[in-house]
Amino acid sequence: MQLLLVNQCGMAVGFYLLVPYLATYLTNDLHMAAAVVGAVLGVRTFAQQGLTIVGGAAADRFGCRPIIIAGCALRVVAFAIFAFSSSAAGLMSAAILTGLAGALFSPAVRTYLALEAADRRVDAFTLYSLTNTVGALAGPLLGGVLIQVRTVRSSSACYSPPRPSSPGPAARPGWPTAAGTPRSRSSWPPRYRWPFPPASWRSA
Repeated sequence: MQLLLVNQCGMAVGFYLLVPYLATYLTNDLHMAAAVVGAVLGVRTFAQQGLTIVGGAAADRFGCRPIIIAGCALRVVAFAIFAFSSSAAGLMSAAILTGLAGALFSPAVRTYLALEAADRRVDAFTLYSLTNTVGALAGPLLGGVLIQVRTVRSSSACYSPPRPSSPGPAARPGWPTAAGTPRSRSSWPPRYRWPFPPASWRSA
């Protein structure tokens, strides 16, 4: 029973790690329309709440342990589709699988606890609610931390420090001119010109 409670806590952490930020991921990263995002979230909720009776009947028919394992495996597959799919059909199938996994897992876990705890059912279901609440609190916090780490890494990857540019001809060291721009050394000081014409010009 302890292993089942730990598993329940892990499932809750994984679920609340993804679902609260799913709308932000679909809107900002995949640039999905609001109608598609609402359809994905609605299909997941409908699948989990509407198929719970199917999960309970399957647990009574095939036993709790195989249905719990099937629910965990389906949720892993659904989260992997969310991670690697960017099409509306893929995201919709991932949402349906996520809801189906919850519909299989939750009633099977409750039935298993009721059968195994015997006269300690109150304590067992108290611990079950406690682990579920811990997962619901830890999941969004962990998701927020991962989003911040991803944001910092993407910002540092996009930042490039400015490179020093090589000075052009006007920026070379020289004497400053009246306009404030440096003058090259080859043109300073100015050559002195004799005010009188050469002797050959004076001969008439």
